[in-house]
Amino acid sequence: MLKKLVERKMKMPHVVFATAFDQYAVQAFDVNAVDYVLKPFDKSRIRQSHSARAQNDGDANHGHRPPGTACQPAWRDQAKCAGR
Repeated sequence: MLKKLVERKMKMPHVVFATAFDQYAVQAFDVNAVDYVLKPFDKSRIRQSHSARAQNDGDANHGHRPPGTACQPAWRDQAKCAGR
């Protein structure tokens, strides 16, 4: 469903994926996920994601990234994200 919104260039909801499977992170960011949280996670990780979201709300792009751009700062493993 998110992929269809991206393809149609519609306004994207703010989506944070929370899962135990890291292999889907690239696909999540391809559909403009604002973060990807790996289980198990704790309250501080969720606060970090929320803080990054609040910080990005002031961006000219309203926190929405075009497909294929760099990951959000809250991403836990920048090396994995950069290696897409």
